[in-house]
Amino acid sequence: MRTIRGLESYPPDARPGAVALGAFDGIHLGHRAILGRAVTLARERGLEALACTFDPHPLEILQPDRAPLPITTLADRLQLIAETGIDTAVVVAFTRAIAALEPEAFVRDALAGTLRAREIVVGFNHRFGRGARGDARLLETLGPSL
Repeated sequence: MRTIRGLESYPPDARPGAVALGAFDGIHLGHRAILGRAVTLARERGLEALACTFDPHPLEILQPDRAPLPITTLADRLQLIAETGIDTAVVVAFTRAIAALEPEAFVRDALAGTLRAREIVVGFNHRFGRGARGDARLLETLGPSL
């Protein structure tokens, strides 16, 4: 598995992707299902199987007093992600600026734009973007136009 640090480092000529999006802090069975679904979609559709994850964990920046203790190191997480068959992991530095992005802008610019996502897989409770307004329903709504 190839690891890319930062969206700005993602190759502009890469194949379109099936993106598993999440913090993936422990790579438990639920995370493995999300990553596995992205791999399956990628193989079926001729896409790059991507994991887009964040470091540090978003709560470490947004609510440090509520942040979970790390379950694994980033290196260990990446190894566990690789074992699922993901082709490329993109590690996004989680900052207040990333947290402040409107979810629509993150989907348009980062996911559909930079990562060329054609499929996006998230967990049932995944939230993203300013005010944690982004969710699976927003992805379904934006998908057809992007």
